Amino acid sequence: MYQYQDRKARGVGLQNFKYSPSWDELCQILRMHSTAGYEALREHLPARTTRSIQQKNSREPQFPTEINDQVFIRVAEHLYSLDYSGPVCLACDDTKLHSTFRLYWNNEESSYFLLGGVDGPIRVLDPEDLQNTLEKNEGKQATKLRLWTITISRPRTTPLVVAALPIPNSLDAQDLARHSLLVIRGLIRHKVKIVSYACDGAKVERNVQQIIVETATSHLPCTVIKNPIDGRDGLGDIAVQIPIIEGQPVVMVQDSKHALKTFRNNLFSGARLLTIGDSVAGYCHILDLSRERNSPLYKRDVERLDQKKS
Repeated sequence: MYQYQDRKARGVGLQNFKYSPSWDELCQILRMHSTAGYEALREHLPARTTRSIQQKNSREPQFPTEINDQVFIRVAEHLYSLDYSGPVCLACDDTKLHSTFRLYWNNEESSYFLLGGVDGPIRVLDPEDLQNTLEKNEGKQATKLRLWTITISRPRTTPLVVAALPIPNSLDAQDLARHSLLVIRGLIRHKVKIVSYACDGAKVERNVQQIIVETATSHLPCTVIKNPIDGRDGLGDIAVQIPIIEGQPVVMVQDSKHALKTFRNNLFSGARLLTIGDSVAGYCHILDLSRERNSPLYKRDVERLDQKKS
């Protein structure tokens, strides 16, 4: 603040003015939330211009566009900066994309790359090469983005994006499992203690988890959950297999919010009949409960519901 007032008194501009990293971080967060609020702050306190922030961000290392060692090194460095060496939960999910290609400047390679295709980044040399590349890759745009994130056992810590991969709709469970195993093994080799792999309850995702379990070279001794009625319903005990990958036990789980939605959908849809003793539970029972006086259920907890609540 003293340097700012001194320069202002001498009529000197703020070129090459040094800002502390913590102040830069605060300004960046404020600008992301509200550009108008950030400009109001700049009227009273010294801070970078929007263009200066953009130039600073452009010099930062870019997020890797492929699954390679750089991905795992970034995760390990981030955990080290948090002084965290405990267990980590890995999660994976897909999201839909608007299929298109886009040019991307890679500072490290000093070249343009074409992103958005299922074959990964494609180097582009000049406008003519760009046109030829677009014609050659017509119809090869990715339709989904597969995302891997990790969550650490520490409160108020946001998940960290590990890797993102553009994929087509045609990938089967074998292909998806290969990508997930690459991420799991890479993280474990870089001393990241992956203890669980979570996904939603889609059939293909369950198949991916089954493939991961079957391809493991060893497993922990099976955990057996006994059937409480001694198999009289025709179902036996449940054996839980925990694969050991690169020397690290990794439990296959379903994301808790997806599991809650799956259980609720099973109850509401009628596709599965939930029995409780000699009685059954169905959507009509929950609907009646929601309409009772002083019911703890809200209307939108039951009617036209399609969301994952905690």
